[in-house]
Amino acid sequence: SIIGTSNSSVGLRTRRTTGGEFSADIAMAEYSAGDARLVLPRLTVMQQGGRLGFAGNMRMSGAIPGGRADNLALPVAGDWSDRSGLTVWRNCTQVSFDGLRLSSLELSRRTLALCPPRGGAIVQSGPRGLRIAAGLSSLDVAGKLGGPQIRIASGPVGLAWLGNLDARALDVTLGST
Repeated sequence: SIIGTSNSSVGLRTRRTTGGEFSADIAMAEYSAGDARLVLPRLTVMQQGGRLGFAGNMRMSGAIPGGRADNLALPVAGDWSDRSGLTVWRNCTQVSFDGLRLSSLELSRRTLALCPPRGGAIVQSGPRGLRIAAGLSSLDVAGKLGGPQIRIASGPVGLAWLGNLDARALDVTLGST
């Protein structure tokens, strides 16, 4: 079936699996509000015992806390259950963007491989509360900081919400080289 809104449509197809569980395929055309855009070209949701698994891709542009993302492409993969809660990105995930602004830092087009902590997931929300942690094997981004050019390169980087950041072999170049 197709569900439509004034500036978007959603396609939904459901089916029963051989074990009596279900699977659903969802696709959403571009949804816009002001200068924000969201596209969900594919999302599959599957019931697996007491868990709901999901996998797909989304692309978005618009305001984010403290800045803006342009054409942020993000695979989505995870699961949810009453017992363990929500788990997203158990494996390394390729995230790309055309532009990313955080406060006065503006980064140019880049693809980054975000990885979860060993044995965990990037996002976990359950009985122990919300936990967000990710790492990069290295970082190499360029853009502007206010007006001047900036390049940031490093070895391994780890980030945990709220506020923990660990970067090794950090090299920051400000201005033209």
